[in-house]
Amino acid sequence: MGGVGKGCLALGLIGLLALAWVVYSASNLERPAESEFTDTTVSNYLDYAPEFNENVQVARKGSPAEDFTYPTISGQVIRLSDYIGRKHVILDFWATWCDPCRRELPELQDFYEEHGDQIEIIAITSEGASAKQAIKQMVASMGLRFPVMHDPSREISRIYPTRGIPFLVFIDIDGTLRATFTGYSNRLDELVAEAFGI
Repeated sequence: MGGVGKGCLALGLIGLLALAWVVYSASNLERPAESEFTDTTVSNYLDYAPEFNENVQVARKGSPAEDFTYPTISGQVIRLSDYIGRKHVILDFWATWCDPCRRELPELQDFYEEHGDQIEIIAITSEGASAKQAIKQMVASMGLRFPVMHDPSREISRIYPTRGIPFLVFIDIDGTLRATFTGYSNRLDELVAEAFGI
């Protein structure tokens, strides 16, 4: 075999060794974590170590619900404590890009039309400031008539932290946090009955 043939053979072997090394290295790389998205819950929404103000108490089941005052997307300023003694309250944490939230919001609206005299629903999204228009469009297209808040500073979600959305917080008429529920459920009536006993 001539010198040229030996050179080609050597280059071929080097190429094969390099290819084998690349395949071996790629197969041993740490695999990325599987997606935490499911058909009922979107995780990673507030999946961070929240920083709490020293004066902010995180609401816990069985304890008085932490009050907040915040404007709705229509400009109406709402204080949670204004409903205490008048209605039960459901806080709904959601986002425009969350498919389970998109399924849940119309059902919340239907529920609100039937039970709005007893139960107030307040929907809260902590999406960034750039989502303002998308939020308004979605609320209008779904015909949502309960209060909707855009909280990009996450003031409210720091009081009611969650690892996934949609996230419901049930506050009874005396202002006690009775239950929370993470994920989409088509049994809203049952969840309300369990939380409020009605």
